[in-house]
This record gives sequence, structure tokens and C-alpha cells, in this order.
Amino acid sequence: MTAVDGRRPPAFLKPETVRLIISRPELPYWQGSSFWYGMGWLVRPVRGDANWWHDGALTWSTFALLVRTYHGLSWAALFNTWPSQAFGNEVDRGLWQAANEVTEWPTHDLFEQYP
Repeated sequence: MTAVDGRRPPAFLKPETVRLIISRPELPYWQGSSFWYGMGWLVRPVRGDANWWHDGALTWSTFALLVRTYHGLSWAALFNTWPSQAFGNEVDRGLWQAANEVTEWPTHDLFEQYP
């Protein structure tokens, strides 16, 4: 997730491609909404950037959630169960709460340890 838009080089996509996939579509459904579905991502503008996320499930077997936050965090959650809408919402709220409760993040880069 950190390489999709180049937050962590190398970027998978060119900046113009990223702008395209997160742009608000000109469909009436998304006009006036605080968020929208771009090209593969739900997008909510926040403080000059945006949160992006995508979730999905396979009938009766799995649920996944991938989030990229406006302030530089990303997380993924995978479950081997078919969720209710309430379960998906609870997972999302719980991960946001956990991230928001961290008062100090490590300053060293662990990516270098796992090439």
C-alpha cells in the first residue's frame, strides 16, 4: 500500500494515474457526498490529502479491508469469515481507534529489514 502513490519509493503508479484513480467521478450518485468511489478506491478528502480504502468479501468465506490514511498510515485486515455489515464497520472503527491511540510511532524504518 505504501508504494501505490509513492509514499514509499518506488511508486507503483505515476502521479497522474493516482490523480485519475482517486478523482471524484462525474456521476450524480457521488455529487454532494463527503466521499466517493474512484477507480478501485473509496476516497474521502481530509486535510489536503485523502483517506483511501477498499473492502470486499467472498461469499461465506473471507473479508478484507485495506486502508491508506491521509496522515501516512496504512493497514490491512484479513478474515476467514463472511462478515455482517456490522462486523465490517466494527473492524474499521477498531483499527482507526487503535491507530489514533498510538502516542508515539517508532522513528526507525523497519522496511529495510525486510527487503
